[in-house]
Amino acid sequence: MKTIIAAALILGAASAAAGAAEPPKVVGTWKSNGDMAAARFGKGPFFDPAKPTLYKDENVISYRIELQQGRAFAGVVVGSGGKEAALAGVFQADGRSFIFSDAFGSGFGSVADGVIELCWTDSLPDYVSAACGSFKPVPAP
Repeated sequence: MKTIIAAALILGAASAAAGAAEPPKVVGTWKSNGDMAAARFGKGPFFDPAKPTLYKDENVISYRIELQQGRAFAGVVVGSGGKEAALAGVFQADGRSFIFSDAFGSGFGSVADGVIELCWTDSLPDYVSAACGSFKPVPAP
């Protein structure tokens, strides 16, 4: 009986390890392809709308991923005027979906066909926002 249980545990662990997909390499700069929508209000780190404001098709945010080890990655989000904020994220076991956090809030996304699609929220004392966008890699010089 103990042998059967041990064998089942070993097979289960092997199956779980085999099920983890390799995440795509995301190191580099990712710029908005213009497919973005956002709602913002208050004085924020990158924006300062005086009233609740809705945006569509922006190109003002980019991401620079500087380090990746397996499923974990880190870098900066770059806003208007070149302002930067630290970013950390991790891919889920499917190797496609991820979560991330930055100095202002957090979000989630996925990578498919060379495009990052992500949504995020910012929640600061004087500023709130929600946004979703698509980002493509900038070719290395």
